[in-house]
Amino acid sequence: MFHLPHLPQSLPHAWAHSLTRTVRALSPGAARAARTAANVPGAVVVPSRAPLVGRPHVLDGSTLLVRQTRVHLAGLAPQGGETRKSRHARQILRDLCANQRVQVEILERSPQGSATVIGRARLPDGRDLSAEMLARGAEPLPTEASAA
Repeated sequence: MFHLPHLPQSLPHAWAHSLTRTVRALSPGAARAARTAANVPGAVVVPSRAPLVGRPHVLDGSTLLVRQTRVHLAGLAPQGGETRKSRHARQILRDLCANQRVQVEILERSPQGSATVIGRARLPDGRDLSAEMLARGAEPLPTEASAA
């Protein structure tokens, strides 16, 4: 069992209690990271083993917002701007996620300073959202071989 020696006084009691329970279930390295993140205003601690589960809000054709965490779907090219193709991809993703809860496995964190994580999202019936989007014509993430 891990012990948190002290938490900043600025944290609400309920949040500090929740963080303490989460840290107890984590490895020593993750516990240290959680304590460090607790000292950073606005930091969101997401244990890598625990999947995010919730109703997604579609931000664009390759990004979801699940439980206040931006998740870029692995294997999909970023969909930016307001082109016909990006609006179509966003609508396909909205149709797939309509009235569904998704389970997101976090694969990696995005570059420093970004609040987005890269993850694999699955629907309740087990379908992978990235695979479904690719099957419906979404643009795949370019590989190094195709970029050269």
